[in-house]
Amino acid sequence: MRVSFSRKGAFEPTISWLKRQTRDIPKDALNQIGALGVESLRENTPKDTGETAMGWGYKVKAGNNPEIVFFNNAHPNEKVNIAKIIELGHGTGTGGVVYARPYIKRSMTPVFEKAKEILAREALK
Repeated sequence: MRVSFSRKGAFEPTISWLKRQTRDIPKDALNQIGALGVESLRENTPKDTGETAMGWGYKVKAGNNPEIVFFNNAHPNEKVNIAKIIELGHGTGTGGVVYARPYIKRSMTPVFEKAKEILAREALK
């Protein structure tokens, strides 16, 4: 079996496109994904009072590896992250148990699916 490769023309357009892809941070796309994540987390957070649900936010971090960081700043005077103990459950100070009410993974799964579409569309611009 024989395999051969040939090329016609120059690679400059391809190299230029690849450089743009590694240089340009798709801030609009990341902000769109962040907003979708916050909306989903707010919708799915258990709402005894609604305060934790309304505490969700996000921040886009730039750099070599851009990322979206989701956070919950509800209940700032508490010593623990309330969103986290709703998700994981916890023991009480009197020996009781508050069982986990998982919601974060369920909230983020459809956001990750949509993020694939958004980022693929951004890469093909």
